[in-house]
Amino acid sequence: MFSILTLPRVGAPSREVKADELPALLRSTEAIIWVRCLTPTDPDLLWLQDTFAFHPLTLEDCRNRNQRPKFEPYDGYAFIVLFTLSWDQDALETTEIHCFLMAHCLITVEDHDSPAVATVWQRMHQAPDLMQRGADFVFYAVADAVVDTFFALVDRFEEGIDEIEELIFAPQPESVQPLIFRRRNILIDIRRAIGPMRDVFNALLNRHPPFIQESHLLYFRDLYDHTVRIYELLETQRERLSNALEVHLSHISNTLNQVMKRLTAVATIFMPLTFLTGVFGMNFEQLPFQSLWALVLALVAMALIPAGMWLWMRRARWF
Repeated sequence: MFSILTLPRVGAPSREVKADELPALLRSTEAIIWVRCLTPTDPDLLWLQDTFAFHPLTLEDCRNRNQRPKFEPYDGYAFIVLFTLSWDQDALETTEIHCFLMAHCLITVEDHDSPAVATVWQRMHQAPDLMQRGADFVFYAVADAVVDTFFALVDRFEEGIDEIEELIFAPQPESVQPLIFRRRNILIDIRRAIGPMRDVFNALLNRHPPFIQESHLLYFRDLYDHTVRIYELLETQRERLSNALEVHLSHISNTLNQVMKRLTAVATIFMPLTFLTGVFGMNFEQLPFQSLWALVLALVAMALIPAGMWLWMRRARWF
């Protein structure tokens, strides 16, 4: 499905047009055009190739929808892949946005409606003065909306790490380990999407394509700074998860050591009893040593020695 938004000339209001009006707008040097394609089909991609003469490789990327963020310059246009990320029911969802940037036209191809891009579309409707700054500024607005969603995602992810750190010392810390590994896998997916986007904006700055105005480079520099900052936050969160896993394993080991210490203390307390019963035996009709006092002494020792050992271990904080 195609939606075409255009600003025919400076000072005119932006409006949506039909596909049959597009050829005349493309011949104009004043018109700024944004073509938005949602859930593209094979006929839609063929229409893009026939209308704009895009390289077949770029349309193949749009068809497969299994790319990574990248910037590829071609003759007369640049092909740019961006990723939007969203957090839904403890799962990460990614959306690819394939952008074709030309001097006076921007084409975005999305596998489904992205809220970030939809917001920019409404802004261009309501504020045509933004669109008249050029197709490269429209692309910047789309990229900026995409990058802004990362901050909310990272903040929400960090709250999840705070919860993990609180659960480490819970009565049943074993339940934390699957949660840590699940969050680490999600963090890997986020870094895999945001890391290359940092390189995309860096390439836009260094290669300086002719269809990006000199005055707009500082905006893309700001996007690059944002992605670097987000990537650094992700690195910090990765270290926090690694530290949380180490503390979790250390806490389990310490708990096990405490249990083993208590069991060892109990076994040590009963060792004198085993010795005394072995010496005196369990035959009450023919007591050893033929002495009542020996029996009383054995019984008193059986009572006092464990009690004394318990008190000594208590003072030594073994319990």
